[in-house]
Amino acid sequence: MLREWLQREGVTLTDFSRRIGRAKGYVCTLAKDQNRTPSLELAFQIEEATRGDVPARYWYDRSLGRAA
Repeated sequence: MLREWLQREGVTLTDFSRRIGRAKGYVCTLAKDQNRTPSLELAFQIEEATRGDVPARYWYDRSLGRAA
């Protein structure tokens, strides 16, 4: 979901990682959906940075095996 948002909005991993204050490599891992779940605080930062297009609950529904 994050990868698709980045592509759709034309935002680079470098720019997005700066917006949320995280390492580019970690953001890349999250964008690739490699079974990583960010902290709740980071999930809400991503939600805010994407204007709600990547909601915080996405990461937790996914980790619990529920459809987002």
